Amino acid sequence: MKVTKAQAEANRALVVQTASQLFRERGFDGVGVADLMAAAGFTHGGFYKQFGSKADLMAESTACGIAQTAALSEGVDALTFVSHYLSREHRDGRATGCTMAALGGDAARQPDAVRAAFAEGVERLLTALGPLSTDFYLPSLPDIVRVMQTDVAGAQATLSAFLFGFAGGQILWGPLSDRLGRRPVLLTGLALFTLATLACALAPSIEALTAARAVQALGASGPIVLGRAMVRDLYEGPRAGRELARMGMIMGLVPAVAPVLGGVLQQAFGWRSTFVASLAFAAVLAAVVGFLLPETLRTRSREPLSLLAIIRGFGTLLQNRAYRVYVGLTALAYGGLFAFISGSSFVLIGIHGLTPAQYGLSFGFGVLGFILGTILAQRLVGRRGMDGVIGLGVVCLAAGGLAMLGRLLRFHEEARA
Repeated sequence: MKVTKAQAEANRALVVQTASQLFRERGFDGVGVADLMAAAGFTHGGFYKQFGSKADLMAESTACGIAQTAALSEGVDALTFVSHYLSREHRDGRATGCTMAALGGDAARQPDAVRAAFAEGVERLLTALGPLSTDFYLPSLPDIVRVMQTDVAGAQATLSAFLFGFAGGQILWGPLSDRLGRRPVLLTGLALFTLATLACALAPSIEALTAARAVQALGASGPIVLGRAMVRDLYEGPRAGRELARMGMIMGLVPAVAPVLGGVLQQAFGWRSTFVASLAFAAVLAAVVGFLLPETLRTRSREPLSLLAIIRGFGTLLQNRAYRVYVGLTALAYGGLFAFISGSSFVLIGIHGLTPAQYGLSFGFGVLGFILGTILAQRLVGRRGMDGVIGLGVVCLAAGGLAMLGRLLRFHEEARA
């Protein structure tokens, strides 16, 4: 009986799914090809019609398992996801549990293809570090004002310090990694972030917290830059585009989840708990990078490191009029965005009476608009062109800002009355 193309694809998917579960349950070396094919309902001989080697199947099943782990968060709130992930059932159900936790230690000893599959998952986690650090503690800003005995401007300065450090760090990490390699520079950035996050959690004053946030941002900017650089090292063409799109989606989703989880932690344990959670995330990520992530840079730059050369490069870019226009629009857009971010918790919690957890949920509506705008831009750019889509985005941004300004003026009139 001749097998159709559709049936062959279904059979392959079944083998990959079965392998993903068996490898998580028994380890890569704990299950052979014959047992694996028997569990999927096929003969041993059929394996080599579908896969070149066991290593190929290991790599594909790893990607499948990581995708399943990511799917656990779809359609559920952050608290439910965390409760499930830390539950006894998830811990004991290795076959359907987290691939990183089940096979992380085993993957370090496997062929390059398997390690590369884990590397892709790590790269996506690296992308989350920046927005997580920015948005995680937003529900805690009013509490920081109270505990640190400072004013609103003092608490907002912790966010401003982070943004300045984040912007400055991105200038340096790229040239450093071109010269020294991605992996050692990435580990350095994660170590800096981890130590600074610990300093944030233990900060005795608002001044110490602000300084620690600036250093934390220097460390957090490294994974953002190097995650994209590693994609360019590993992939080209459409595959690189798909990986960058996935990273962009994570940067859009994390701001929706982070304030919700941060609000829950704030209500339960206080503002320092958000930094303790960030510290745990960074420590786990550093361990995964240290044990699993291979060096992706094939040829290191022989150019000497020079701050002057970096500045000259940006000077050359600024001579381009189109570049100046695009940078100006981006600066204005993000200036408005972070003006809202820095003040929204004080308005919604302090004036409108939302709880930190409710504030986190309300923050998600803004992120939803960000994601929808990204999807619409991808669909419209073919018809309107890049400048047309940017113009439409500027109009939407201005309309939203004017609407918020109008609501604010109306609120002041109602308060006076």
